[in-house]
Amino acid sequence: MKTSKVKFNGNDSYNMNCDIDELVKLGFKNSTYHHDVAPSYTNQKGNIQIFFFDLDDEGIKAEGITNKYTKFLVQKFNDDGEYLGDVGIANKFDEMLRLVAKATLSLAFGDEFMESDDKGTLKEYKKFINWND
Repeated sequence: MKTSKVKFNGNDSYNMNCDIDELVKLGFKNSTYHHDVAPSYTNQKGNIQIFFFDLDDEGIKAEGITNKYTKFLVQKFNDDGEYLGDVGIANKFDEMLRLVAKATLSLAFGDEFMESDDKGTLKEYKKFINWND
């Protein structure tokens, strides 16, 4: 998988740990603000946000984010934009997509999706958003 590099807070090659084009295909858009600790992307509805941590970036190190399994942080929000909580952290793109799937389905159908196992979750999410490979 191609790895996207972006400009962020003085770092000309901030590692996004994935191919951002793949996330854009799912309808996510850049939601980064200049004062954020890391770049972020949000879904079309604005209720799922993903932060991307480049563990070699000095700003990330200064924030104390050093866990090698923390490359992505997924958060969810209600329809009014109020923070509902962290969905989880992930080390790989497909793991992050599973967290996005769980969060999206839980917001649409109830929190039982947050407790379900990952089998079928990504498939259900793709079906829910009418995504074709």
